[in-house]
Amino acid sequence: MNSAKFPSMDPSDHQQLSKWENDCLEQTDADLFGHGACHVLAVALKRSGKWAPCEIVRLPAVRDDLIIEAYHVYVRKGDEALDIKGMRKEMELLIELDQLLKLRGDKDFVSKINGPPQPVDGDALLEKDHRNKAGAWVNAWDQFSGDRFISEAMKRADSVIERWYAAGLQDPEDVG
Repeated sequence: MNSAKFPSMDPSDHQQLSKWENDCLEQTDADLFGHGACHVLAVALKRSGKWAPCEIVRLPAVRDDLIIEAYHVYVRKGDEALDIKGMRKEMELLIELDQLLKLRGDKDFVSKINGPPQPVDGDALLEKDHRNKAGAWVNAWDQFSGDRFISEAMKRADSVIERWYAAGLQDPEDVG
């Protein structure tokens, strides 16, 4: 485990995982870091220093009139982006996400990308801001940020990163 600084470890914050958090953590690494914990992988990548210098960015989107401030979070360096699907040009990532949203149509959580990626502080992504309707701690962008969720997801993110670098930053599905 790296020396990452985690949110408060106050015993009163050690609630059971919500069903949503538990369901998220039961996914494969590809699904976990593609749908629910992309922010944790981005923070782990930045903290690892293995892809320095890079910045963490969040991609805003919109659903009807509701703005989703962090639909996806990843790291970028220049015009390159890195997320659970590997390294590629940032424009390719944005086109892929936009096409994915269009394919899902009205059943999708969001309907379209809402502006350019915005730099974000990694520590802020892990901070508890409020509890969602399921009682889980979430950050200011409504992403899971409870101590137990972050700890479990961070362990898995660190493992993914090590496998990636051992395999030359290939898609983690190919790393095994």
